[in-house]
Amino acid sequence: MSRRVTYFNSSFASFDPDALEFITNWEANTSAVMQETQRLAVIDWYRGMKGEGTPNGSNLLTIAKTNGARIFILIPIDDITSNASAYELDAVSNGVIKGSYNNFTSGDFTALGVVGGPTKSFDSGVASNSYSADNFGYAFYSRTNSRANTHADAGSGSDGFVQTRTASNTFNGRVNNSVDIGLISNMDSRGLFQLQRGLFVGDKVKNGVVLVSDIRPGSTNTKIYTFHNYLTLYSPRQLCFYAVGLQYMSTNELTDFYTINQRLQSTVITGGRQIGTAIAPI
Repeated sequence: MSRRVTYFNSSFASFDPDALEFITNWEANTSAVMQETQRLAVIDWYRGMKGEGTPNGSNLLTIAKTNGARIFILIPIDDITSNASAYELDAVSNGVIKGSYNNFTSGDFTALGVVGGPTKSFDSGVASNSYSADNFGYAFYSRTNSRANTHADAGSGSDGFVQTRTASNTFNGRVNNSVDIGLISNMDSRGLFQLQRGLFVGDKVKNGVVLVSDIRPGSTNTKIYTFHNYLTLYSPRQLCFYAVGLQYMSTNELTDFYTINQRLQSTVITGGRQIGTAIAPI
């Protein structure tokens, strides 16, 4: 009877128990041994989410757990390959909870991320009423620069969606309201995008910076899918990170959230899959 043994070297002196649980669940789900490059990136992500090596030391993992958020960090099999089983695990639950990919094919999954298209969507599994209409946010990381009025990377209907770059080069978005959070120009649909709603306010965020803030009270609860599929809207882009159910974040928390996830994209494969300047791990 054979048994799989996972080896650790001196690089793992500062290990993290949440990272270990995620790695264990990831390996069980994929029937593969996570490679060292990916292991180190997972460990670094969890440490960062607890405030290590970030500008402001925000404990974002506790905030995410408290709000019941789901964050999919998309850890590939190795530097060049991946599949749905590697990319369906939620990191907030340490890999216990799974999302589901609808209408994707094996060729859509690579180490660089997941490529969407018409009819394709990713369901995080949470109901629309799981979160407060006035304390909610979602995020995704796009590696593709494209523009079209039909391109929407997250959402589920008229009360919640985001178009990072329309044909007229605007960043459109709604969250729990049928009215857009103030329009703003955007010439590049790559990077980490967030929409968030607090009490009587909505924000559009790119790479940790609030681009526009608008008085916009929440009026409904909208279930958010990544790779939005609503009427003629869909995402053809390659995405490598998605999150739903985030609490409304402060300026410092947004900065830390970007730092952590840019660091993840910089380290999760050899050479990185980040857009823009890489951030070194702790």
